[in-house]
Amino acid sequence: MLRLIKASLIRYLKSPFLIVAFLCSLVLGIIHGVNEWRFIHQDLESYNTYVWLVSPMSDIWFKCSIWVLIVLVSLEIGKEFSEGTIRNKLYIGHTRMSIYLSEMISCLIMVLISYLMFMIPTLIGGRYFFSELSTVACMCLLGELLLFFAVWGIFSAVLSMLITNRAVGVVAVFSVMLFFAVINANLRSYYYNTDPAEITSTVVEISEDGKPYSFEETEKNTWYLDGIPKALVNIEHEVDPFSRSYNACNYAYIHYPEKAESAEFEMQAQINRQLKEDVLILILTIVIFIVGGSFLFQKKDLK
Repeated sequence: MLRLIKASLIRYLKSPFLIVAFLCSLVLGIIHGVNEWRFIHQDLESYNTYVWLVSPMSDIWFKCSIWVLIVLVSLEIGKEFSEGTIRNKLYIGHTRMSIYLSEMISCLIMVLISYLMFMIPTLIGGRYFFSELSTVACMCLLGELLLFFAVWGIFSAVLSMLITNRAVGVVAVFSVMLFFAVINANLRSYYYNTDPAEITSTVVEISEDGKPYSFEETEKNTWYLDGIPKALVNIEHEVDPFSRSYNACNYAYIHYPEKAESAEFEMQAQINRQLKEDVLILILTIVIFIVGGSFLFQKKDLK
């Protein structure tokens, strides 16, 4: 299988899109890093004095970098089918499983390089935030983001291997990822909403004689869901990998424990638990993609 992996990597290295893809990841990382630096240093004194130190990262830039990665992977795997390379490998005696696994391993190598191209400028721009994290929290956070890249890279590779058509594969991979990105962004407020169906608030206004008066006003909560719709939103949030990148980019920790209250320590513990759960969920997602894809690829008619 080492020969198959080597051949796959050589195919990637010969691709004219490889340099474009990695340069795009680097440029996106630089833009993201600059935005992080501006977020932190636009008012560094205030940023440094808050009880909570919040992440300067934005998940939109991770989405853009992932889109570049999945196009690279789906194009190159699709090329294997369009040029008949997969059939030739089978003809000379390679098994379907060895071909499949070689493509998954090659894909993960591309994922790692793309991740580094994006994350190095991100770490430089947000170094004030990352340097203040504990070693365990920092490693978990960076690991979660790497796994997020890996999930979509493997998904792109698996779907491309099953579709076996270069053009259709690229469109399908991009469309599925775009769908999950859009639906996650639009349903996020419904998921995090904890207010009841109707919200009562106190409104203060000025009367005609210039005196203030207050009254209660009840309005409908547009983000409230119940029953099956709420359950579906919860399911989407749990299975959608973009929920994990959103959590990672909004990670926060207590910077000054001496100023924090007991409720804030409980919130910190919950955030750290969520970080570890996200890592496990992403690992499980990768395993499901690889195992499920291998089973379907074994049954696939490649004629």
